[in-house]
Amino acid sequence: MFTSIMNALLDLIVLILTGLTALLPNTPFQFQPVEWGVFADVIGLVFPVSDIFTHWALIIAAFGSYYAVRWGLRLIRQVR
Repeated sequence: MFTSIMNALLDLIVLILTGLTALLPNTPFQFQPVEWGVFADVIGLVFPVSDIFTHWALIIAAFGSYYAVRWGLRLIRQVR
């Protein structure tokens, strides 16, 4: 019973977030893969560069959202 309620709530949250992101405009940037040749392929075998970039992007997004929430809470506290 509890799991079905939680699943329904999560589905509702996903539906709302999907609707909100559908309202956003498409990105004006054109992303193209960078061709660095054979040397980059060899480095890619040793160090998973794409995974490293993905993890750094997630870490920066986490820090950014933390500071945004912190700033918002400080703003709310000052407005009272």
